[in-house]
Amino acid sequence: QLDSLKNHLDPHFLFNNLNILASLIESDKTTSRNFIQKFAEVYRSLLRTKSDDLIPLSEELDFVDAYMYLIRVRFEDHIQLITTLQNHPKSKMLPPLTLQMLLENAIKHNLITETRPLQIEIVEKEGNYLLVRNSLYIKADHGSTDQGTGLENIKKRYAHFTDQPIHVVKTETHFEVTIPLLEIDSV
Repeated sequence: QLDSLKNHLDPHFLFNNLNILASLIESDKTTSRNFIQKFAEVYRSLLRTKSDDLIPLSEELDFVDAYMYLIRVRFEDHIQLITTLQNHPKSKMLPPLTLQMLLENAIKHNLITETRPLQIEIVEKEGNYLLVRNSLYIKADHGSTDQGTGLENIKKRYAHFTDQPIHVVKTETHFEVTIPLLEIDSV
């Protein structure tokens, strides 16, 4: 069951990035080449962690940095990512692509414009938790049938390792997900 949940990530990730690349090829060949190189790096990392049930937060953050390069090609500076980790929880563990899925959900479900850039924060919280918060400008025409599947996937993958809850809070201005950071001996 856990393998099935992890395999759900690959096609979605690949499809989104191939769509970005297809649109770039027509408009900017130099950026297309750079995008392909960075995409290869990201996908290698994706394949390397595919068999891992948990990875250190430091590896996930490295992956997020590379992933955000791909996203910034598409949205330029209309997406702002701020990461604040003060107590160095980078050795803590989490299921691979947890942060990437939360970022992807924020991008998928929100309007992103020059006048309303998407702001995303990754913040350490007390008690070995991480908060991922984004500004909320829900797309008016968002009739997607797979709403919530990313969050459900994350919850189910976490359920294999801990009974610590994942908290989801939606206000008029923000969407927040709080996820536990795990230690190997607590798993």
